[in-house]
Amino acid sequence: MNEPMIVLIDGENLILRFQEMLAEGRKIKPDVIYVKDRYLWCPNIFGAIYNLLRVSYYTTVVGDADAIEQLSNEIAKLRYTCKADVNLKLKGSLNPHIYKKEHHRHKNKSVDINITIDALRHTYNKSVRRVYLMSGGGDYIPLIQEIMRHGVSVKVGAFSSGCNNELKYIADDFRYLDDKYFELNDKASSS
Repeated sequence: MNEPMIVLIDGENLILRFQEMLAEGRKIKPDVIYVKDRYLWCPNIFGAIYNLLRVSYYTTVVGDADAIEQLSNEIAKLRYTCKADVNLKLKGSLNPHIYKKEHHRHKNKSVDINITIDALRHTYNKSVRRVYLMSGGGDYIPLIQEIMRHGVSVKVGAFSSGCNNELKYIADDFRYLDDKYFELNDKASSS
């Protein structure tokens, strides 16, 4: 399975859902990198991925160009590791896509729009055969359908909190991210 793949991460969606689960009493795994209201990452999130072209992390920040630059630098330092084959581990860093928003509480569509543009660009250019979308947002359902209509396989990863149920059935593959970010023996995992 050496098909080219990209990973598109809706950082805003993930951080919101992660923080909801924290508020419910979930406990973070030790290897998780988390900065409140800014970003979230698990370096070992991927299993075996053989032809990973890029891992893009999309989010917003309140502030000026310096704030965007600072957050871009922080996210660009985040690393991932995955198995490329039996004897080789692939390592890389996240590709930040940071957009300005006016207020902390306002939802900004910049992330959704740019993920959609990038996913469609890769699909139409035939540069990928697989897309891994990390988000539980139902706004992506038409995007997933369009990508799949062009023969590109779509995997979705999302937290169970606030995940649109239809995502579990519409994508080629779906997985909850809860076990990658939270301890399994915490009180919320038994439900």
